[in-house]
Amino acid sequence: MTKNHALTVSVSEIKALELRCTKCTGMISLPLGYTLSAFIKCPGCGETLIDNGECHSAISRLYASLVQWSRIKGVPLNLTFTIDLPFEDK
Repeated sequence: MTKNHALTVSVSEIKALELRCTKCTGMISLPLGYTLSAFIKCPGCGETLIDNGECHSAISRLYASLVQWSRIKGVPLNLTFTIDLPFEDK
């Protein structure tokens, strides 16, 4: 039987944005504060993960929001994401 557990992550706990290749699962970690390049290739297979198009624009906005939120101090608000994690009951 498959059950779900929820994982809640506070945005303030996010330290980096990870880009994972769907071809080889190679991963690049971009620490908050890093200057996002217009072109990013997979370190494993060389596939272009980000080019200077729509994908770059969307990731740039998400990344900028995370960086901005990490700099805000003393806000009486905890912004979180909740992710369902399925697991097998043995």
